[in-house]
Amino acid sequence: MTGGAARPGVGRTHPRPPLRCRPVPPTPLRRTTAILLAIVALHSLSACGLFGGEDDPTPTTAPAPITTTTTVPAPTTELLDPGREPRRALRFRFEAGEVTIRTIVDLAVVQQADEAFFALDLPPVQQTVRLTTAPAGDGRDAEVSLEVTALTLGAGATAEEREALEAELGALVGLRGTGRIDELGRVVSFDYDLDVDVSADLDPIVAGFGDQLEALVAPLPEEPVGVGARWRTTTAADLGGTSVPVATVYEVTELTGDQVSYSSTGEGTAADRPIESPEVPTGTTAHLVEVRTTSQGSGTLSFRSPAAVAVVRSDTIQSVRFEGPDRSSVVDQQTVVDLVVAPFSDDG
Repeated sequence: MTGGAARPGVGRTHPRPPLRCRPVPPTPLRRTTAILLAIVALHSLSACGLFGGEDDPTPTTAPAPITTTTTVPAPTTELLDPGREPRRALRFRFEAGEVTIRTIVDLAVVQQADEAFFALDLPPVQQTVRLTTAPAGDGRDAEVSLEVTALTLGAGATAEEREALEAELGALVGLRGTGRIDELGRVVSFDYDLDVDVSADLDPIVAGFGDQLEALVAPLPEEPVGVGARWRTTTAADLGGTSVPVATVYEVTELTGDQVSYSSTGEGTAADRPIESPEVPTGTTAHLVEVRTTSQGSGTLSFRSPAAVAVVRSDTIQSVRFEGPDRSSVVDQQTVVDLVVAPFSDDG
C-alpha cells in the first residue's frame, strides 16, 4: 500500500520478467495452475484475472541470475478528515534491525464460460520472509531487505499437487530483494535478485516480489491527524490485462506511541475497453466488458519496525468477451483473496 506524490528514483536496469496474469479464451482451471496463482497473489498482494488452463504452453525457464532495479510509481493521497484532537504528523522512522513475518493467502475462484462452470477453493499458501531494516539517506528514508525463508502449502492439497509444486516452491526460497521506503510510507524503489532458474509460471512472483513491502506500511498524509482521521489513496492496479484505478480509504482507529491501527476499504472499476495481450491467440480479440474490485482490511503498523499486522479480503469480479474466427464467448470470473500478515517466530 503506497501513496503520495511521485519521487525520483532509480531507473530500471534489466527488463522484468513478463507478467502472466492475462485473459485467455475459456479453459478449465487446473488446481496446480490455480495454486501457483495463489502464490502470485501472495507475492503481489492481489489476484490475477482470467487465466489459462490445461492447454497453457509448456513452461520455459528464465535466465539466471536476474537483478532488476525499478522505480515504483507513486499514487496520490488526499486527506478527507483530520480526526480528533490531539493530532500529530505520522512518519515512519524504521530503526536498524531484523524481524520475520509470515504471510498467508487463501484464494477461491469461480469461473463461468457459456454453459461451463468451474469452482476452486484452494489450500492456503504460507510464506515466511526475513526483513532487515536500516536508515537511509538523511534518516528519513529506510532501506528494507527481504528474503523468502520458507514457502509451503497448507492443508487441502493432494499428494500429486504437492509433488508437482515442490520444486517450484523450493526455487523461490532464497528469493531476495531490497526496497526503499520514505517517511510517508511510499515505496520509492525496489530491486530483486534471483540466482536460480524458475519456470515462466513463477515470473509474476519474481516481478511482483517488491509489492510485499506495501503490506508493511500504509501511505500517510502530510497533515497532522488524530483518531478518526480518514484519507484516500488512489493508485492503478493491473487486473485482467487492463489498468484499473483503485481508491482506498484509510481510517485511524487507534494511535498510541509508535503504533497506529487502521481500517481500510477499497474499490476500483473499469469497463468497455479492448485488452491488448500477446497471450490472446492470433485471430482472437479480447474485450473487457467490466471489472470491479473491492477490498476490506484492518491492521496495526509500527513507525519503528516493519513488524506489521494486517488482515485483508479482496473480491474481484470481471467479465471478458472473446471473439474468434469460429465463435465468440463471454467469460465471467470471481476471485476472492484472504490475506493475513503477522510477525513470526520459530516458536510459532
